[in-house]
Amino acid sequence: MNNNAYHNASTDQLLRLKRQESDSLLDIVRVINSNYTPEQMTRVAALTLVGQLGIGKLGLYLAKEPVLALTFTKALRDDTNIHLELLQLGPAIHRPVPVRKDHQPFLYQAGIEYVICLQGNSRTEGYLLVGDFAQSEQELQNDLIFMQTVAGMLAMALENRRLFEEHVAQASLKRELALAESIQQLLLPAVFDTPKGLSVEARNIPHQQIGGDFYDLIPCGKNAYIFCMADVAGKSISAALVMAVVQASLRALSRYARSLEDMIQELHEELFALNKGEKFVTLFLGKIDLTTQTLTYINAGHNPPLLKSGDQIKELTEGCIPLGIMSIEKPQTGNLILQTGDLIFLYTDGVTEQENPLGEMFGMEALKDWLLNCQSYHLTDSLIEELKRFSHEKPASDDISVMSVRIGEAV
Repeated sequence: MNNNAYHNASTDQLLRLKRQESDSLLDIVRVINSNYTPEQMTRVAALTLVGQLGIGKLGLYLAKEPVLALTFTKALRDDTNIHLELLQLGPAIHRPVPVRKDHQPFLYQAGIEYVICLQGNSRTEGYLLVGDFAQSEQELQNDLIFMQTVAGMLAMALENRRLFEEHVAQASLKRELALAESIQQLLLPAVFDTPKGLSVEARNIPHQQIGGDFYDLIPCGKNAYIFCMADVAGKSISAALVMAVVQASLRALSRYARSLEDMIQELHEELFALNKGEKFVTLFLGKIDLTTQTLTYINAGHNPPLLKSGDQIKELTEGCIPLGIMSIEKPQTGNLILQTGDLIFLYTDGVTEQENPLGEMFGMEALKDWLLNCQSYHLTDSLIEELKRFSHEKPASDDISVMSVRIGEAV
């Protein structure tokens, strides 16, 4: 056994040692109330225990999910088997755990006699491992009480530091999300500058602060416009970044690409190089020539837009697979002659997958019925209200984007 200051101590000596304990605890309090890192706090606590109690073997582990990190050691080698035995102790252990050969063979073999959990309010913040420290039962009980006190103070300090850092990180993330949201809304046009003979409206309701849906209307040559609706797989920041890349690329390609097929191929190659097939984009890309009133389009795996002409509804499905997954052969191109008053209604799957409280989806047939019977000229606002009525205000599970492109004048 290692020499312990309490062994064979007189009453005066015991009083002096107790005062030393109090002074040591005060030192630890000062450290944990300072700006020390968790590693620095554990080192001070460990050195205090070694110096005060004459501990021969000591290890102090911090829980850094999903692993344990040995931040201080004295005469103890790190071992993954020890990690496993510590994790098997379970949560919320508030008393020193005596190490037994049949229960913790690796800890036992390493010479560890007791494990004390650094137990916070919400989780275990770490583990204190000790061995070779007491020469009598009285000393053992005294030392364990002191170690528990230090461990409790350290656990509280580590938890407070962790919660503070998480709060700071969350506040920073909220600011970044708010900034990203404002930037994304700038990228999604609220008002479209359209010529005589074309009327366009669109709305976006992200599921989270930012999302992966987007739409756009881009002038392309004399009296011609490219319009699109896209949905990036996934949500939040990564999807929004891909969305921004695709939108910027589309605007650049619209200036020089010879055809929609060329634009689709170049977008696919750029996305595949960016994501290596891990994130894909569904995209409807259309081009309207107002002089000839013709529509050319490619549907790259997107929900089929609906063409309303009189009392007829047609799904626009010609195209190819989504972009960014695998090589695309020559995509099919749809070609249509439009009439004045014809309407192209685009949407993302957040519309058809909107659920009501019974778990029923809005669906394609309901969307077609609504479009045939809707009397409002402003279809995007009307559909949003229809979805609210259907869902009884149940939150959407995905981004919702809608866009209407009408041949004819706005009212």
